Amino acid sequence: MNLIEQLRHNFCIYLTNTFGITPEQARTCTFALNVDEAKEAFGDISTNAAMVLAKQLKRNPIEIAKTITSEFTHAYIAKVE
Repeated sequence: MNLIEQLRHNFCIYLTNTFGITPEQARTCTFALNVDEAKEAFGDISTNAAMVLAKQLKRNPIEIAKTITSEFTHAYIAKVE
């Protein structure tokens, strides 16, 4: 399992535990590495989790995003915005 797959796995576990959804529901959220070619040493990871979960949970996506940004942490992620 490479680093991105490990991060995705940990993120899915976080979503499952935090929002009370099934692992299958968590896996419907995208989790992609976006690398700026001019800055190859840096990359952003993006997800559509707030939008996907808003539909599933019938909650405001901004509230979901705020929960994720304030709570999700990982040793290899410098910051969550």
